[in-house]
Amino acid sequence: MATPGFAGKILLVNLSNKEINALDTEKYEAYGGGHGTSTALFWDYCVAPGDWDLQDAFHPKNMVSLMTGAVSGTGVPP
Repeated sequence: MATPGFAGKILLVNLSNKEINALDTEKYEAYGGGHGTSTALFWDYCVAPGDWDLQDAFHPKNMVSLMTGAVSGTGVPP
């Protein structure tokens, strides 16, 4: 069962080859929300493969995640 905020899918847009994929969120449900899920996605796609040295911000394997957390828009201070 997907958590309500994800609606069961995460959209992955590759700007290098203009490819769009939907990821299943089942693997990322344990991370709790936007911040934890985006950290896990960064690890899975950028760090874990091991062929990127994390020094070049403009490397094609770098990613930008746009996700909201559990208290987004509620007025609760971060």
